[in-house]
Amino acid sequence: MQKGSSTLLTYKTPRLTATTTYYAQARNPTTGCVSSTLLPVTVTVNTLPAAPTAGLPASVCNSGMATISASTAAGTTVNWYSASSGGTLLASNSLTYTTPTITATTRYYAVAMNSTTGCTSSSRTAISAYVFTAVPATPGVITASSSTACLGTTATYSVPAVAGVDYNWTVPAIGATLESGQGTNTISVLYGAGAAGTLSVNATNACGISTAASSLVISTSGCAFAPVAASVFKIVPEGDAVISMDAKAWPSPTENIFNLVITGNRKEVAEIMVYDMLGRKLDHKRATTGEVVQFGAPYKNGMYIIEVLQGTERKILKVIKK
Repeated sequence: MQKGSSTLLTYKTPRLTATTTYYAQARNPTTGCVSSTLLPVTVTVNTLPAAPTAGLPASVCNSGMATISASTAAGTTVNWYSASSGGTLLASNSLTYTTPTITATTRYYAVAMNSTTGCTSSSRTAISAYVFTAVPATPGVITASSSTACLGTTATYSVPAVAGVDYNWTVPAIGATLESGQGTNTISVLYGAGAAGTLSVNATNACGISTAASSLVISTSGCAFAPVAASVFKIVPEGDAVISMDAKAWPSPTENIFNLVITGNRKEVAEIMVYDMLGRKLDHKRATTGEVVQFGAPYKNGMYIIEVLQGTERKILKVIKK
């Protein structure tokens, strides 16, 4: 093809799986002379994004519109289709899709698209919008990765999954932190000192919450560590000095913030953790003896658990915001 005084020539590469550079050289067909330099031409092969990951189940009771969701890697977005291949494009550039009114469980398909290259995932993720007519049944028996709740350990708990159902877990208020999995049928729980109580789970869908919960008693029986007392006194050789720690939080109840001060003669920096009654960690602060720490301004009304750890000593406090 002629363009001005230049001739544009093309070369069709073989199938490429990685970025490859080719080199072009000009040649005079009459004299056979060639250019003294080569022109590099790079063919860039972009990787395909991974298929999206389905979000938590979305459901309606009897009929209605549901909002389904998906997540994908940074730099990519999601397009929604009506079929696993081909089909109708329903929405683009969105991590969520709100369905039309549905009266039966309906499946939709999400594909990831790189926002820069336009490349799409090689497969689509099926995501269902569920239609229920009643509240879910009580979840099945809870199975645990460990029968004990020992200091510094993480345990997983699960119940049999039911399609379209969310799961609301409750862990002991003291010594247990729900690290991941809330809303799903499997959770991970990190245990601190003195963990004890009951772990439970309810099933929920758009029609409501199960009338009963499955539960499991958490025990420290069989753990290799000895529980740490709330107030510990230790005699040390240097002059038989008594090393002790105490903590005080005020005011309680409060309508705004709490103050906390650590007293005693310990030198270590104290770790201060605040939990709600579901065992979720809300705050983690550090302080030295005599330092006043404030917290609680964004908290909702209710009771909160404060755990103070300093050296080998531990103190548990309860405060109320109203």
